[in-house]
Amino acid sequence: MAKTIKMTLNQINQLTPKASLEHFETDKKGLSRQQRTARLQTYGENTIQKRQQRSLLRASWQSVQDPFIGVLAVLMIISWLSRDIDGAIVMLIMIVVSSSIRFVQERKSEQASIALQAMLAKTSRVVIEGQPTEVAAQSLVPGDIVQLQTGDLVNADLKILASHDLQINQSSLTGESKPVSKRITAQATDVTNAADMASLLLMGSTVVNGQATALVIATGQATCFSAIVTTEPKSRPNQFNAGLKHISWLLIRMMLVLVPFVFVINGVTKGDWQQSFFFAIAVAVGLTPEMLPMIVNSNLAKGSVVLSQQQVIVKQLKAIQNLGAMSVLCTDKTGTLTEDHIKLMYYADILGKRDVQVLRLAYLNAKGQSGWQNLLDEAIIHYYEQDQTNDDFPY
Repeated sequence: MAKTIKMTLNQINQLTPKASLEHFETDKKGLSRQQRTARLQTYGENTIQKRQQRSLLRASWQSVQDPFIGVLAVLMIISWLSRDIDGAIVMLIMIVVSSSIRFVQERKSEQASIALQAMLAKTSRVVIEGQPTEVAAQSLVPGDIVQLQTGDLVNADLKILASHDLQINQSSLTGESKPVSKRITAQATDVTNAADMASLLLMGSTVVNGQATALVIATGQATCFSAIVTTEPKSRPNQFNAGLKHISWLLIRMMLVLVPFVFVINGVTKGDWQQSFFFAIAVAVGLTPEMLPMIVNSNLAKGSVVLSQQQVIVKQLKAIQNLGAMSVLCTDKTGTLTEDHIKLMYYADILGKRDVQVLRLAYLNAKGQSGWQNLLDEAIIHYYEQDQTNDDFPY
């Protein structure tokens, strides 16, 4: 369904408001409650499939998928079969403690992430039988008439029926923080990007100015936003996993060479093959750093706790090592995408020197804007009027 709607978005963009209402078999009074119930059964809830929390069994299994734990498990089995019960118990404790630390920390992070999503429950103002009514965004269906005003979130793909000074922030879709104007259009265009279509409002965008009455044309998995958030990025092993894998195989190769060699040499020289076997196993155990998995996971868990105190959710412990290995982190529009806020930190002339005249001219330009002031203008004005000190800039 999503693919079909995407192919016809440009055609919907060119429809007049009257033709749009006819196409979706509705009118300005909106759908009746019976019609909405029937369409909800046909199209399903207006929700996007998100990654669900892992089951306990799957989470437990993934917490033991560690190269060192695999080596310890093999040695534990060999020790148990060779009646070295004490050694096997010690290695079992190391495996349980290490995997438990990883399991508990990642489970807590998953629960925090799900709780964060639950806080984003939304409602929409829908015209039902001629009366504006607040309904859950999940119940929106194609054909609904939605009323929007400044500050509202667009909860489905919409076609504008009427608008006044409407400006939309589409940063979640395009990455650009500057609002774009939207209006009614019935002219043929060659625009292929849905975000650039003048009369369409896409799920995930927000109203920063103006008002509008719009028609729901797509919900849930059929929306453009769904195609973005449900795309799974390819997961590649990071340096941390690659390093562990390299060390683990190095230990395994050393064992495959040294253990048989020690076993044979000790057996030939002493003639006690049973004692030589136990000695070779002891060599294999000695080559393995049993405490390393627990120490590594403990340190990663500590880093996760520190980040959680700074309101950062770490879903996978292995990401901690990547963050710690960074010397320079470059991001694009982080502030505008997360807090819709930019802060002026430094100003300079063309030679890179701090110059208050640059700040004065930038302030006059930002303050004198006759139209909409963008986030950069607001940052300059805020710095000039509140953040800067008397020594930094003389009025």
